[in-house]
Amino acid sequence: MNFDLVNGLFELAGSIAIWANVVRLYKDKEVKGTRWEMMIFFAAWASFNLFYYPNIGQWWSLVGALSMCIAEWFWVVLAFWYSRAIFSTPETRSMARVAEKYNAEQLRNPYSRENIFYFHKRLRAAEEPCTKS
Repeated sequence: MNFDLVNGLFELAGSIAIWANVVRLYKDKEVKGTRWEMMIFFAAWASFNLFYYPNIGQWWSLVGALSMCIAEWFWVVLAFWYSRAIFSTPETRSMARVAEKYNAEQLRNPYSRENIFYFHKRLRAAEEPCTKS
């Protein structure tokens, strides 16, 4: 039994699953259910495997690890971009989420823009704690 081949197939199957997550993240354009910071660890581990597997002569594992490494770093970059962790504030992210609920044709209509801003104000008012007794 060739353990290198078995491990390489597992790495390749894992990379296919990660590529499916990349496609889903690209379509959704929103990070849901996970944090991009956690995936940095696994992407770094996959990067380490690119140096580790050749040193122990596991070439099939290297092929799977290469695909996994590319997929994980691609996912991290997309998740970082779509979460806009550095580039925006929570207010602009919530406004962007509200705007994404409307399609492009509605956004071209000035009345729809007003509706979005009205909805955003209502949303903000609902988030504030109630102080009435």
